[in-house]
Amino acid sequence: MTLIELLVVTTVLSVLAVGASLTAIRNITPAPDADMAWFRTQFDTQRNLAIQGRATRGLRITAQGLGFARRTATGWQINAPTRAWAGKVTIANVEPRLVAGSLAVPDLIMLATGQSSAFDVVFTDGAASTRRCRSDGWTGLTCDAK
Repeated sequence: MTLIELLVVTTVLSVLAVGASLTAIRNITPAPDADMAWFRTQFDTQRNLAIQGRATRGLRITAQGLGFARRTATGWQINAPTRAWAGKVTIANVEPRLVAGSLAVPDLIMLATGQSSAFDVVFTDGAASTRRCRSDGWTGLTCDAK
């Protein structure tokens, strides 16, 4: 076996090992924990962007995933979900916001003052595992402990 063949075999084995370990790690983390961690990170990011950019930001929660929104001079620009949920995600305690008869406003709104919409988001996997994040709009985000 030449040195080049050995290098190719080693590279292929390392790629396979990394892929297998990433798959195993993803399967170990329950869907509610993964979804809650993703939501928490994105909520904090959008809130910080609103504060630092002195501009209103938002999040749209759908069955397909989480979409980001920002307020423009002409209204809301709401992007399609960037990542699908691993489990089921529902939002409660938020009144639907209608603009001219259409759902043109995100579910959660973050102001430049640090305030946000009051809400309660529930993450489940269809089994007994459930996690929850909530906010009263004034004190920030509170999520269940792992």
